Amino acid sequence: MRINAKLSKSIQGLDEEALRLLKAHTWPGNVRELENTLTRAAALARGTILDKSLIELETAPHMPTNAAQQQSALKSLEELEKEHVLAVLAQTHGHRGKACDILGISRPALERRIKKYGYTS
Repeated sequence: MRINAKLSKSIQGLDEEALRLLKAHTWPGNVRELENTLTRAAALARGTILDKSLIELETAPHMPTNAAQQQSALKSLEELEKEHVLAVLAQTHGHRGKACDILGISRPALERRIKKYGYTS
């Protein structure tokens, strides 16, 4: 498993509930979304089996119907990055090593973003 190598883990698989949850999801982000979901779950796992409590699925955002509302709902790449970095740090309870693994960035890169976005643990 590529994720095991990336995170230095020994995840053996998923329990039935986690597998059922993953199969039921529509995966709008396709394979990358699935890989990111599994990587995040593996980073948080304490054992060798991923269970339902470790699986966090993104729900498709509701898009406004008129053009003005759609434009205001759009965010800059920097805003999206800030939200994502802060969400990962919150999910990992501020554990920078796990956050780096999930985000796929180096520790210095994470520290720069923490400073930039004003994260306090």
